Amino acid sequence: MKHRFLHNKKALALMTVAVFLILIATASASPTTFPDVVGHWAQSAIEKIADLGLIHGHADGKFGPDEYVTRAQLATILANDIDQRAAATNTLIDDKMNTVDRSLALWNIQPGLGTVMIEYGNRLARLYFAAKAGNWDMAAYQLDEMFEIQEVGEVTRPGRAPMLKAFEDTYGPAVDAAIAAKDTAAFDTAFNNMISGCNNCHAASSSGEWNSYQFVHIQVPTTDPADYIDWAAPGMGTGNKK
Repeated sequence: MKHRFLHNKKALALMTVAVFLILIATASASPTTFPDVVGHWAQSAIEKIADLGLIHGHADGKFGPDEYVTRAQLATILANDIDQRAAATNTLIDDKMNTVDRSLALWNIQPGLGTVMIEYGNRLARLYFAAKAGNWDMAAYQLDEMFEIQEVGEVTRPGRAPMLKAFEDTYGPAVDAAIAAKDTAAFDTAFNNMISGCNNCHAASSSGEWNSYQFVHIQVPTTDPADYIDWAAPGMGTGNKK
């Protein structure tokens, strides 16, 4: 004789599925209760699985704990479980990826500001030489890249994020406006102010190892950091930025 799910009582089948899927979860404070399962030997299991969203009662609000379970109903339960597990997995991954946790190896190898600011300084120098050559598109590009790399530091060192964002909001708009206007004099003023702002931030910053980072003192670049780039390339500053 073939063994079919139709030969099992609904409550017994649901408990078997619950054990098979290891649905060991904390029930909510107000469990879903069907009027016809109160006092039933499977009440606890039925309510737990209902609270997990794996099963639903009939349209009249009843469950029918002693009814036969069909393959269609079992397929629905399994599909609901897969959806629940997928959602839980996504949430777990998102939480782990978006929450700083120094106990995790991958978080410990994320670059700190000491690494990020090397690239930031590189972009800063490129910004300067592009503007000096009148290549305003390149200058705009380098300014965008500066603040994009800064966002890395805001994520990996969230304690520094307010300071970094304040720096961008304070000095970025003036540099951006000078670039958009192709105004060399305004750029020089805004750029020098940005340099001063950088040094002020370094002097005001501290850590568990340093009382201040004032020894990190930058200046207007005097040496081209990328002499392989033709800063005065043909077609420069033609308004390619959207």
